[in-house]
Amino acid sequence: GFDLIELPEADYMVFQGEPFLEENYCQAIEEVQAAIKKYNPVMWRYKCDDENPRIQLEPIGKRGYIEMLPVKPL
Repeated sequence: GFDLIELPEADYMVFQGEPFLEENYCQAIEEVQAAIKKYNPVMWRYKCDDENPRIQLEPIGKRGYIEMLPVKPL
């Protein structure tokens, strides 16, 4: 099954980590989240958008962990 949710339109920056062994998924998530904390979207003329949710995709080892950060233009 699945749930259908509606979200407002928003821009997102996508962060994708390196592929990882499935048993190391916690480390893969932590690495991407650490990179997001250090990243400054201003260099691309954006700022963080605290009104929209961050989106996390299921950690799958062969593609790497993916997280999306909501942003808005400066």
